[in-house]
Amino acid sequence: MICETTRRSCGVLIVVAAAAVAMLAALSCGVGPANAGGGVNGNAGRQQRQLKAGSGGGSSGGCSNLNLYEGSWVYDQAYPPYDSSSCPFIAKEFDCLKFGRPDRRYLQYRWQPGGGCNLPRFEGEKFLRRMEGKKMMFVGDSLSMNQYESLLCMLHAAVSNSNITRQSQPYLSTATFQVCMRLSIYIYVT
Repeated sequence: MICETTRRSCGVLIVVAAAAVAMLAALSCGVGPANAGGGVNGNAGRQQRQLKAGSGGGSSGGCSNLNLYEGSWVYDQAYPPYDSSSCPFIAKEFDCLKFGRPDRRYLQYRWQPGGGCNLPRFEGEKFLRRMEGKKMMFVGDSLSMNQYESLLCMLHAAVSNSNITRQSQPYLSTATFQVCMRLSIYIYVT
């Protein structure tokens, strides 16, 4: 029963982590409200962000509209963005490889938006520079915790030799990256 629950949790973790990677990759490339051209438009009940080609969003040529909500999962040998067994932030019960999952291929998928747009690979150092001196907070349950841990692991992979301060309290945990650009990331578990 525990093994089955852990496998299910690992599958959910991978989907949540991949969605977080897509969102953070877009953020690290300047895709956001300040850089979006055309604003936010409704699209069959969903919001679609319009991005003009060449606006610094990291999209490839010929990409006139970036819709993060439509696309597919594609195999990419350059993934995963971090090794869960060497990341000090992943809770032991969510380390899928530790519990004997025999395959690793599921780790090598990334989200590919439709319309010929490409999301650039997440660049941890670039993200830290953009977030210099800021504080970031995740609020929620175990899914938010998974996203928090995934972001910390991606940043740790990018600047593994940096000094990282961690503090934990019953409901609030903090990780501060002490590289040239100080960034504090909080999680409040509800």
